[in-house]
Amino acid sequence: MAKYNEVMSRVAVTPEMRERVLSNVENARAAKINNKKKISRTIIRWFPLAAAACLVLIVGIGFGNVYKDNNESVGTSNDAATSQGLEDCASLDQLCEKVGFDVLDLSADIPFEVKQTVYTDVFGVARVSYNGADDTYIELDKGLDEGYDVSGDNNDYENTFEVSASGYSDVKITMKGNGDSVSLATWTYDGYAYALCFSPGVDRDTATDLVIKVGGLTGRTEG
Repeated sequence: MAKYNEVMSRVAVTPEMRERVLSNVENARAAKINNKKKISRTIIRWFPLAAAACLVLIVGIGFGNVYKDNNESVGTSNDAATSQGLEDCASLDQLCEKVGFDVLDLSADIPFEVKQTVYTDVFGVARVSYNGADDTYIELDKGLDEGYDVSGDNNDYENTFEVSASGYSDVKITMKGNGDSVSLATWTYDGYAYALCFSPGVDRDTATDLVIKVGGLTGRTEG
């Protein structure tokens, strides 16, 4: 077991690995929507767990001799992968404690009835999913600004535009969506990277209001 812990202590999760796992979360969601299956988001969450396991297994190949010496099984490393790096939390307070920074509670500002709230630590990115009926949700992601998109959303959208917050000319908010709706808003501020995902898409004013609240910004945005 000591050798196993030694191996896991050498596994460094890079920003690229985090982005890949986050992307798998979005791919799973897109597949669910495109197939129009009434599958709970709890089941969909197993997709990123599998991705995390694969990533750790790939990194673990480099330490193959250590595993052989200690007869560590593939099953054991799989179990470790699901418990290290991606973890559901029981509450927002627990999530904040896990990631090491505060995350705003948006429950009072969600424009639909929230049926379930899921808190997840995704390799150091705090993810809060506010789930309503019929696959309606708003998802908040917050992580340290390490130069990658914490949403992991690699979908193609018809429209992409950038706005800035009044009084914060250095804060650029990128919004993406189809038609007149906004499905994704991303921005960085004060050392953190943020993302808000909307399903279905919301109007620009709703997205703007939530961005301002989440990011601690004041005033209205200007195109």
